[in-house]
Amino acid sequence: MGTTLTAGQAAYLKKLTAALPSGFPLVVTSAGRTPREQASAMLAKVSKYGTSSLDIYSDKTLVARLLALPRDVSSWEAVISTDGMRLSRHLWGGALDLRTRDLTSTQQAQLTTAVGTTGGSPLVEEDHLHADLPALYTSASFVETGAKEALPAVLLVGAIAAMAITGAVIYRRRFRS
Repeated sequence: MGTTLTAGQAAYLKKLTAALPSGFPLVVTSAGRTPREQASAMLAKVSKYGTSSLDIYSDKTLVARLLALPRDVSSWEAVISTDGMRLSRHLWGGALDLRTRDLTSTQQAQLTTAVGTTGGSPLVEEDHLHADLPALYTSASFVETGAKEALPAVLLVGAIAAMAITGAVIYRRRFRS
């Protein structure tokens, strides 16, 4: 798996680095993935940790389809190529995997906290911390990766955030004046 970063991933990584103690040993083990790389990563996870390791994926129907296929990269890649954009944010530049195996428990906690305080969504996995990037950093990734399927979801989240901010401003002006 490559660690080539999209502009959005690089910008988020810069923000995350600033939120961590100076000299923190931050290592990105995976960023954007092709459907083939995603299939390979999922199969390696199943091989090492068992099928329950795929319970982290929210699209249970798609995971069941994959598990019903032969356990080879080409079979899984074919499904992920057509339906995988909703399976993993790695496929459209919306996630990073961060190495944790060399970190102390204190450093792992600092990293998890920093992902959360910088707007990301941390998910502790068996051997790394998966970080879903905030929408602000993923919109550019959609353009770079061509992931048009996922764009409406991010636009909706952005619209909801904008409405919440507008509501707060109106509330402050109306009731605090």
